[in-house]
Amino acid sequence: LLEMLVKNCGEYVWCQVVETNILQKIIKLAQQT
Repeated sequence: LLEMLVKNCGEYVWCQVVETNILQKIIKLAQQT
């Protein structure tokens, strides 16, 4: 999912994801399921 988002949205959005720590939130959500 994350890889798809990066490919579709581009580096700008990827930088926003990193800056807002969305990656950590996604990992936590993935571990809960």
